Amino acid sequence: MTEKPKNTIGRNFFPTSTEDFIRFLETKTNSKCPTCEHQKWSVLCEPGDDQTYRYGFQVRNLDRRPFVSVFNAFCLNCGFMRSHLSRIVHEWVQENPEEQIELDLGDNASDEVPSDE
Repeated sequence: MTEKPKNTIGRNFFPTSTEDFIRFLETKTNSKCPTCEHQKWSVLCEPGDDQTYRYGFQVRNLDRRPFVSVFNAFCLNCGFMRSHLSRIVHEWVQENPEEQIELDLGDNASDEVPSDE
């Protein structure tokens, strides 16, 4: 059994790919921008897994600064930006894994093909 990666705070950490986030958006959200109704979006990311961003914010009467991890997308027409909590995206991905396509190579897939040489 492989060990799960840990984040810097020591909690269990499961990366979610950008492709999984796009699947989440296509399945769970309305593609129209709420401000201009344009339907083309871009995702803020770099190649690889776990392209989340952490926002820190001040809360009254708390000694520590809480953070929230999100995935971000923005409208290509007006620039409206929306954020989705990475925890919610990850939970959806765990419940809806990407379908793996299996190729049927037939019974003779391992037979060698004679060469013309």
